[in-house]
Amino acid sequence: MLIIIDLELYYPQFQCKDFLQGNVPAAIGFVLSMHINEPTSEFREQTSDGDFGFCDHLPFGIGVASVDTSRLVYVNQAMSALLGYTCQELRERTIQDITHPDDWQKDADAKSERLTGNADSIRFRKRFLKKDGTTLWVQVDTIPIRSAEQGRSLVIGVVIDITDQIIAEEKMALQGTILDQIRDMVTASDLEGNIIYANQAACDLLDRPKNDLLGTLMGIDGDARLPDGMTQPDLINTVITQGQWRGEIHVKTQEGHGLVLDVRIQQLFNLQGERNGYVSIGTDITQRNQIEQERIHTERKLSEARRLESLNAMAGGIAHDFNNLLTVIEGNAGFLEASAALTGEDRQFLSELLHASKQAARLSRSMLEYTGQGSHRRTRLDVHPLLRDCCRTFAGRLKPFAYPQLNLGPQLDDVWGDADQLKQLFDSLVINAVEAGDASTPPVCMTTFQCELTQEDLDRSAYPTPATPGTFVGIEIRDKGCGMSRHIMQRMFDPFFSTKFTGRGLGLAAAQGIVKSHAGLIWVESEERQGTTITVWLPALPRIHPPAH
Repeated sequence: MLIIIDLELYYPQFQCKDFLQGNVPAAIGFVLSMHINEPTSEFREQTSDGDFGFCDHLPFGIGVASVDTSRLVYVNQAMSALLGYTCQELRERTIQDITHPDDWQKDADAKSERLTGNADSIRFRKRFLKKDGTTLWVQVDTIPIRSAEQGRSLVIGVVIDITDQIIAEEKMALQGTILDQIRDMVTASDLEGNIIYANQAACDLLDRPKNDLLGTLMGIDGDARLPDGMTQPDLINTVITQGQWRGEIHVKTQEGHGLVLDVRIQQLFNLQGERNGYVSIGTDITQRNQIEQERIHTERKLSEARRLESLNAMAGGIAHDFNNLLTVIEGNAGFLEASAALTGEDRQFLSELLHASKQAARLSRSMLEYTGQGSHRRTRLDVHPLLRDCCRTFAGRLKPFAYPQLNLGPQLDDVWGDADQLKQLFDSLVINAVEAGDASTPPVCMTTFQCELTQEDLDRSAYPTPATPGTFVGIEIRDKGCGMSRHIMQRMFDPFFSTKFTGRGLGLAAAQGIVKSHAGLIWVESEERQGTTITVWLPALPRIHPPAH
């Protein structure tokens, strides 16, 4: 009987005869195939240990079984030790006798695959039943032995104990299942910060498949925004030097949606106390931040409303008392002016007194307009003639380069308002816009339009407004002047606040009061050195259709 074995060895100096005679201390390679010439039934069913004696020197289990009967015809010492049977006891059993019933189908599938000739070597996992009744997980590599005349008659199985590996995999799978139930993003990284594990929440939050996350730097893309100008290397260095880091990271999902994550990163150590990676836990706080910002915005609005209410009450009271005093002063000054006994110098003093009292009266009216308590002569108004009339009054007050340009839209609905107060409003806004520029600045542009405003639009108002959603007429005053910082924008309507050395009055404060008393609102958009756009919105009145004849 002659057995020819084709080998692919890492050490080609060994010959096949050395391997058969047991002279090779360890087989490094894979058995590709075995060809049997002139096989006999004695070989197929009564193969002796001597035919495979070299396998007793191998550290892993070797078993040879009949393809027809599945009876073991040879097992090595390592196989005997794995299962707790003697070699003789195993040779009295079939593969099915020592296989867990739940894995019988795996053997049947492997046998079917061999018979169809789809593979020379088949690898699969299965469970063996040891002599003491316990279960042993193994990895089996089966290699058929070809018979030249009668086909495949024997199969060799290389058996490796992977019980510990299976247990470890099951633990890892359980841990992965537990981590996948956590709503927070959990990732593990190697020492370079590259992701080696990501739970399902990480994939869901970032809207990326797990394979896309693996290998990225802590799951943070290049467009992620770290706090305080920190870079990704800075982040890793902080974790290394301080052991951990916590902060907010702004990231984007695959679809471009912005997320704010509260991320905690700390070092991982192995059993020997050596640092071997990092673990990151990220909580989505996007909605929480939005709610907090809305709360702050609402509190600021309420605080502003309370402040304005107190200021209005104080300003209104002062203005009324001031008017009462001015009435006394102007009345007595009028009686004195009618007296014939006054000298020329006395009349000059009296004229200055009357002029000052009139200025004080105008200031008092401005304070009342700021509080919304001014006198009203409301009528139905078309804002276009009103704006043209305002521009004519600028002719004698402004230099030609500062004349505002009118860009009037299509016919608008009327508004319900006081013409004198609205003229004062536009006068204050245009003068303020002109003073923000100089001779080299493009002229101020006044534009009109009409549209529907929602509650979200009303919330853009520069101050709390009594307006309700509906149709509004808009008057936009745009300049290309110096613009305003956010701090100045927050105070621009405060009484007596001004960025100019002179002119600390109630101009814009009164303008706000006028708009507020007309149930309107004001939008302010400004950027330093880019200019300012102020849009006044007044509620539109339904159009009056002439009666049909």
